[in-house]
Amino acid sequence: MSNELTSLSRVLDSLRDDHRVPGVVGSLLLPDTSLCCASKGVRMRGSIEGLNPSDQWHIGSCGKLLTSWLCTQAVGGETPCWSRPVGEIFADIATMDPTWMHITVQDLLTHHVNVRRDLSIRQMFKHWNDGNEPQIQRSEIATIALSGKTDRLTAPRYSNLGYILVGAAIDRLFGSDFESLLLSHLHRSFGVESLGFGPPPRVRGHGARVRLGPIAVGLSSGRLPSDRYSDNPLVYASAGGMHIALGDLTTILAEVFLAGDGSPNAALADAILKSVFTQVTSRVAHHKTDLDLYTLVGSNTLWSSAIVIDKVRRSCAVVIANDGRRRVVSATALAAQRLLLSR
Repeated sequence: MSNELTSLSRVLDSLRDDHRVPGVVGSLLLPDTSLCCASKGVRMRGSIEGLNPSDQWHIGSCGKLLTSWLCTQAVGGETPCWSRPVGEIFADIATMDPTWMHITVQDLLTHHVNVRRDLSIRQMFKHWNDGNEPQIQRSEIATIALSGKTDRLTAPRYSNLGYILVGAAIDRLFGSDFESLLLSHLHRSFGVESLGFGPPPRVRGHGARVRLGPIAVGLSSGRLPSDRYSDNPLVYASAGGMHIALGDLTTILAEVFLAGDGSPNAALADAILKSVFTQVTSRVAHHKTDLDLYTLVGSNTLWSSAIVIDKVRRSCAVVIANDGRRRVVSATALAAQRLLLSR
C-alpha cells in the first residue's frame, strides 16, 4: 500500500506543479479492496486553508454515472426505466412530436438521440435566474425539446440536454424530484451522505482570468459558491451539477463496478459503463499488456474530474481538481490513467 500511496502523491504533485492547480485530490482502489487517498494544495488560490478528507468536490459530468445508476433502480417494483419510450413517459405533452415514441431513456443515456448539446445561451440565463424548483424547470425544458422532431443516431453525439430530459423522465416515473430520489437511493444503497447539487460549500472552483471563446488566459481567483454563475443552472443536476466527498464517490465505484462478475451488480455495471464511459484500448494508452480501461471525464469552467476503471484488474482511480481550464481537464484524465497504468 505504501508504494501505491507514494505513486498517488507523486501523480497529484506533478499535476498541481505542472499546471499551477490550487488543489487536487485522488484515490486509488485496488482489487483487494484496499484504498489509498491523497490531497494536495488548498481550497482556494492564495489562501493557506488546506484540504480536508471530508471536503466535497464538484464532479461535473462524472455525475452522469449517478444519473445512469438511478435509472437502473426499480420504479415502484417494476423493471428499470432504461427501455421505456420517452414519448410514453411524456404522453401528457400535447405538443410532443410523435418521433419521440421511438426514443428510449437508454438512447438518451448513451447519447444516441438527435437533440442539441446544451440549452441555448438565452435559456441558460433564464434558468440561472428562475426561482422555480428544478423539477418544474425540467418539465418546461422537456415540453420545449420534445415539441421538435428527433431520431435515433447510429453514433453517439454528446448531449447535456439529453440528460436533463432523463432527469425530467425520472421526476415523472418515480413520482418525486430527481434530486431527492438520488439522495435517498444513494444513502439507502451505499450510506452516502455527502452528495449535494451545485458548487460545493468549502472548496472553491477556479478557471482562467480571461476567456474569449476557446482562448483562455491567466489564473482566476476562487469563485464563491453563492455566485449563481459559478456553476451551470441547477436544472443541470441530472447532467452532472453535483458535488460529493471523494470517499463516498469511491465507495459507489467499488460497490457498483468492482464487486466481480458474479455479483448482482455485474450486469448493471456493464450497462452503465457502456452508457457513460469511454473505453481505452492498449494501443491508445501505449501500454503493452491487455487493458479494459473505461474513462469518464467531467468539467465545467471551474472544475475538472476523471474516473478510470480497470475491469481486468478490478481497480479504479479518481482525480479531481478545483481548476476547470481545458488543459487541466486533459491532465486530470491522464493522471487518473497513469495511476492504473503504473501498477
